[in-house]
Amino acid sequence: MENPVYAIALSLVKYLGVHSSIELIERVGSLEALFIHPKRLLEVAPKLQRRVLSQLADPNLLQQAEQIEASCEALGIRHCCILDEDYPPLLRESVSPPFILYLRGDYEGWKTQTHLSLVGTRTSSDYGRTIVHRLLGELQGQYPRTTIISGLAYGIDIEAHRAALQYDLPTVAVLA
Repeated sequence: MENPVYAIALSLVKYLGVHSSIELIERVGSLEALFIHPKRLLEVAPKLQRRVLSQLADPNLLQQAEQIEASCEALGIRHCCILDEDYPPLLRESVSPPFILYLRGDYEGWKTQTHLSLVGTRTSSDYGRTIVHRLLGELQGQYPRTTIISGLAYGIDIEAHRAALQYDLPTVAVLA
């Protein structure tokens, strides 16, 4: 990744989706160029909304991104931009992928071939929790490197992570 501060800053721009962001980067040649030469955007993207252009030209945006970068570094949080090679390929292909991901822990889980996403109610029953554990216990026996992907909400989401850890399956929590 180029200077990650630029990716963080671009992710903070309101009214600019991921696909438009990628198109702008392609038009100006680099992520950094969006911030170093924001007026060039008028040449390559004349229909760009003024409210987006004014955000890109605002030095406070880069300062805010630098603060986020410093906080990430202090907390051991890594980031991955959609333009990076190690961005999850299936996520990149989704309809509206996030421009940047913030990661902490072991990042190898998303690189496995087999993934299972579990979601459910936040007020899970004993039966629901039992089924999650039974399902993942059987899965571990047949597909031991399956990565369990879920949110980190109460209920079934957390139970999926607990069961994954119990059965030594890789687990990825997606926070939105």
